[in-house]
Amino acid sequence: MIKNQIYSVELADLVKKKQLIPRKINYNEHLKIYKKYWLDESKSYFKVEDSYIIRGNEYYSVKYAGEMFGQLSYPVDNSCYELRADRKNIKEISSIINTNKSYLGSEIKYWFFVHSIDLESKEYKEFNSFLNPRSKSLISDNKFYFLFGKIVNGNYVDCRICIDENKSKKKKRKR
Repeated sequence: MIKNQIYSVELADLVKKKQLIPRKINYNEHLKIYKKYWLDESKSYFKVEDSYIIRGNEYYSVKYAGEMFGQLSYPVDNSCYELRADRKNIKEISSIINTNKSYLGSEIKYWFFVHSIDLESKEYKEFNSFLNPRSKSLISDNKFYFLFGKIVNGNYVDCRICIDENKSKKKKRKR
């Protein structure tokens, strides 16, 4: 993995090619039928075709990209991402910073990624701790955030990412 890359190399290739937004699933989250997912462990994506329960255990029938089929059991590995289409056309938004509009953490990571922003560049380095997968300050893919920063000499300083309490609470209730 490149030192400031948001996604693994293989997932990054898929995101570029298919323009999908990866959202890391929560621990003990059930997979949804007809949705696409990525597993870092197997470096592949799949679509859930069916789910069923045998002797109290939940299983998923999945179809991998190469027309292969397989079975997964619940809970799925914690390096699993749901792959969502870019329906809000986030890749076309010129800036999500200082807009007073909140975005999901997964959408924020995707925006930085599709705009090829180097998180260690002088201009954006203050956002690095919020987006670096190895950081203790990493934002959650499943919460909404506002991004703020002052521009001084062409660089963002005093950067903050603040949670949008209203939208994040609504999202929790929907699950």
